[in-house]
Amino acid sequence: MRKTCKTYQTYMLRIAVVAAVILGFVYAINYTVDPFGYNKVTVLELDRELVSRPIARNVLAAAQFHAADASVVFFGNSVMRALPVAGYTEGTNTKAFNFSIGGASLRDVLDVINYVVEERPSVHTFIIGVSFRALDDSKTGTNFRQNLGVIENGFTLNTSLTALRASFANLLYAASGQILVSDAPALEEKAHWQYLMRRETAAIGSRIGAAQLKAALHQTVCRLRSRGANVILVIPPVNQELRHILLAQAGEEYHAFKAWLKGIATVYDFDIESRLTAERAIYLDPLHLKPEAATRVAFWLREPDPSVVEVTHANADCSDAVLARNRDR
Repeated sequence: MRKTCKTYQTYMLRIAVVAAVILGFVYAINYTVDPFGYNKVTVLELDRELVSRPIARNVLAAAQFHAADASVVFFGNSVMRALPVAGYTEGTNTKAFNFSIGGASLRDVLDVINYVVEERPSVHTFIIGVSFRALDDSKTGTNFRQNLGVIENGFTLNTSLTALRASFANLLYAASGQILVSDAPALEEKAHWQYLMRRETAAIGSRIGAAQLKAALHQTVCRLRSRGANVILVIPPVNQELRHILLAQAGEEYHAFKAWLKGIATVYDFDIESRLTAERAIYLDPLHLKPEAATRVAFWLREPDPSVVEVTHANADCSDAVLARNRDR
C-alpha cells in the first residue's frame, strides 16, 4: 500500500511539474509579446492594435485601460471608437482614454462603465455614445462581462489562451505580414455601404422597444452623478442617406428617444441636419466617419460647433421613487 501511495504521489508531482513548466512558458510568451499592451513591455515592435483587436476587442480595451492614466473616458461601440482622444485633448493637459469597443451593445457599454467606476474612481468625466439604433432591448449582448475573468489581473491575462492566441498572431504578423483575423470589411466600399444600409434599415423595422435599457441607462447616469462625475451623452452622426430612412420609418419613436435622452443628462446631438451628416465623402460607410472628420468630432466634444452639434443640459430625476419604478419594469 505504501509503495502504491508513493507511486501515486510521484505521478502527481510529475504532472504538477509539467503543468508548471507549461504555465511558465505560456506566461513568458504572453508577457514578452504583450499582445494587449497590459504589461507595457516594448521589447518587440509590434502593431498590437491591428492584430489583437479582432481577436479579443474586450480584452484589448481593458488591458489598454489598465496601462493608461485618464480622467476622461469615452464609451460606446465602433462609431465612438473611431473618435481619437487626441482630437479631444489637443492643446490641453487633459488625459483621456477611449474605452469604446467595436460591436458592443449598450448593455456592454454600461458594463464597461461599471468596470471603470470600480477600477478607477479618479475618472471624473464619462462621455457615452448612445444612438437610437443601440437603444433597443433586443440588443443586450454581454460580451464584456464574459471576459472579466481574463482581465482580472496580470496573472490571469498572461496565462490565458486568449492572450496566447493573440501572441502567436502578433509574432506571425511580425514575421510574415499575415493577419489571422482582420477587421477590414469583406466587401468593397460601395457594396459594404449598401450592405450596412440594408442591415440598419431592417433593424429599424425589428425594434422591440427599450424599456429595460432606458431604465439601466437612467440608473447609470444617476450613479455617476452621485459620485460627482460629469456625464455627457453623445448621439453620434450618421450619413443623411441612412438618417432620412430612419426618420421616414421611425420618426415619432426617434424624436421621442431624443427628447427622453435630453431629459436625463447633458447631450451632444450630432445627428442633425448639417454639413457633418450631409457630406458622404467624409464617411467610410453610413455609420463611420473617416479619420479626419472623426478627429473634428472629438474636438467638438470639447469645443462644440453649433453648426454641427446641438448641446442641451438636464439632470435626471434620481429620486428613489423613479429608480424603483425603473427597476420594476
